[in-house]
Amino acid sequence: MTRPVVRHDAVQVIVEIPGLGILLAYGNGAPPANASGYAKGCLWINTACTDANANGLYQNVGTVQTASWAAHT
Repeated sequence: MTRPVVRHDAVQVIVEIPGLGILLAYGNGAPPANASGYAKGCLWINTACTDANANGLYQNVGTVQTASWAAHT
């Protein structure tokens, strides 16, 4: 069974699957701590990342109810 993928043009959400949550998002800086709606495994792209040593990618290792972000450099 396939699920529709909802594409957004709004700031921050790129891909969201209804009933599962946000799978891919971006923003100017680190993702929001303890936010809800981000699926486990969601990737957050930091678009303000200009330093080679800064975190440009985060992954939700928490739950869809309470996100917990692990940085990937």
